[in-house]
Amino acid sequence: MDTKSVQFLIIGLVIGFIVGALAVDRGFILGGNPLEDELNGATTTPRDLGLPSAGTVSSSGASTDEDTTATSGIVLAGKNAVDAENQPAGSMVTLPLVVLNQMGWVVIHEDAGGKPGNALGATLVFAGERSGVLVELLRSTVKGRTYYAMLHNDDGDKVFDLKKDLPIADSTGAVIQISFVAE
Repeated sequence: MDTKSVQFLIIGLVIGFIVGALAVDRGFILGGNPLEDELNGATTTPRDLGLPSAGTVSSSGASTDEDTTATSGIVLAGKNAVDAENQPAGSMVTLPLVVLNQMGWVVIHEDAGGKPGNALGATLVFAGERSGVLVELLRSTVKGRTYYAMLHNDDGDKVFDLKKDLPIADSTGAVIQISFVAE
């Protein structure tokens, strides 16, 4: 290769790298940046999941409106839903599905006599359907113990405050939450 060809090759690679970096930064390749979209005022409308409007959907597909706390299946109310599965004990919880009609929080609570107790960790979730939501915990879960994934509103400041960012409830006032066990 002569010098001119090498120069063109290097210039082409640099231009390609810059174009690629800009495309990823602007969301053309990875489907957008939800944080940037939210901060710029863009909204995402949750898509209809084709699920009943309230209650618990069990793994068999049966719906119950008696309680919005489940131990398996997806808990949903209106356009809000949360799913959790039993998972290894540790400092991170993974939720297969979270759907919110507006930006809010998923909070992991430890069990306190069959009800949600202390909050162990929270993560901000933007409006819409999200899968594989990770919640980092301040204290690790313990094998064999029960925990709750609970949906909370955000008061608009994008900073979690247990006293201000209240739990999201269904039309009957029941909090939207699902329990799981650390294995």
